[in-house]
Amino acid sequence: IQGADLTKVGFSRNPIHRLELLQAGSGPLLRLLAQFPGSRDTEELIHRQCRPWRHRGEWFRFPPNMLEWMLADVSVFGGTVGMAADG
Repeated sequence: IQGADLTKVGFSRNPIHRLELLQAGSGPLLRLLAQFPGSRDTEELIHRQCRPWRHRGEWFRFPPNMLEWMLADVSVFGGTVGMAADG
């Protein structure tokens, strides 16, 4: 989930619902960038690998090229990119 210049990396069984909950308390418009199968263990692994870019909690400030590179690999893991949700 991305809003302004921060990206949230997190685990959810229902990403669209999670986006809606986060949007209710957020000023900037949020969007679901991608989703792929995983678990809490997957989330922890990604958080460890992305630690240098951590802003706070599950929110990260990635360099633009890095985010593009990460999204390019989502389909390799059985995921989808460019999900949209009304909010």
